[in-house]
Amino acid sequence: MEALDQISATLALTMGLVWASGINLYATLLTLVFLPIRVILFLPQDLQIVADPTVMAAAGLMYFYRVFCR
Repeated sequence: MEALDQISATLALTMGLVWASGINLYATLLTLVFLPIRVILFLPQDLQIVADPTVMAAAGLMYFYRVFCR
């Protein structure tokens, strides 16, 4: 039962992120990387890969390019 709760929580977080990425993918990813660093949000183990600083740098560069270089 605990495994089902964990899967449900991960799925709910992922579905919310999918909806938010429709607004702006790079800003969503940048926010998702920034929040665990500031200990505002704890990501499930399945989504820990996005907390990597490399992901934050790539998302920041792509967001900057999308907003300011169009």
